[in-house]
Amino acid sequence: MIVYEGGNGASINDAVIIRGACNHIEGVAEEYRYISNIYGKINVEWGLKAQSLIIDKENQYDVMEIVIKDNSTKKIYFNISDFFSRLL
Repeated sequence: MIVYEGGNGASINDAVIIRGACNHIEGVAEEYRYISNIYGKINVEWGLKAQSLIIDKENQYDVMEIVIKDNSTKKIYFNISDFFSRLL
């Protein structure tokens, strides 16, 4: 069962924590699902501009930079430490 914890994703300190993903593929799909639940359908209400990885001493983060319908950009931070090492 997938659980979203942590913050709202507005910064690394408020990253959304995704727990329960079986592997990296499922975890990344949950990132997209989380964004779609907030901003609507991908490639209609929002699109992915860039995706980057931040690794610090204790955690791994995905940063999804998106463009929303009004052409503004948002960065959403996900703590992916729970599933990062489970590639398949």
